[in-house]
Amino acid sequence: MSFSDKEDDINDVLIELVGQNPPLYDTRLESYRDGQVRGNIWEEIEKAMKKLCTPIKSILTKLPPTLRVEAKTKVFNILAEYELQSVQQTERSSNFLQDHSSSSYSNPSSHTLQYQTHSLF
Repeated sequence: MSFSDKEDDINDVLIELVGQNPPLYDTRLESYRDGQVRGNIWEEIEKAMKKLCTPIKSILTKLPPTLRVEAKTKVFNILAEYELQSVQQTERSSNFLQDHSSSSYSNPSSHTLQYQTHSLF
């Protein structure tokens, strides 16, 4: 079995684990909008993937140096892409919260004042 086959196996396991957790992809579910639920699911998936990757680490150490570099590069790229997506999701969530917690929403008098100003004309 080549490294590429093992990489495909890992991807298949990841797809299966995500598929078993609808809050990660089913927008109709209330839990889809719950960052805590989704975060907990990703932590569980991460634990499962670490268990799977432990034997892979021992395989990597037995590879010839040139293949080891190639394999580590591929693994690093997969992990970097996952981390980038995670950071982007966190930034989107943070931006959403900032956009929806501005002072204009939390200051009811500003709404009243605007209404009164418009009603005078």
